[in-house]
Amino acid sequence: MSKHTLGKWKVRSSGEVGTEHKLVASIYPLDSEDAKTKKANARLIASAPELLERLYVTNRALKKILEPILQSGMEGSGMTIASIMRYNEQAITKAKRGK
Repeated sequence: MSKHTLGKWKVRSSGEVGTEHKLVASIYPLDSEDAKTKKANARLIASAPELLERLYVTNRALKKILEPILQSGMEGSGMTIASIMRYNEQAITKAKRGK
């Protein structure tokens, strides 16, 4: 499994995204005609590690809290709790492994 660059990612004024010492992505030029879109993309890229961590923590909490419901089969109709957790797990796997 590949690992992403650890640490808090930030958008630099130059259009680069990364930690204080490591470049993760470049969004150039930020002062162009579509600057608002590029800045929004840079912010989204910079938030990726935090979003992944929050998804992972939330999914683990759901699993722990809802384990009795999952085991009893009482999750109801529509998108079940189990399917929501699988959906989240697929996103976590894709982010961590690129698949």
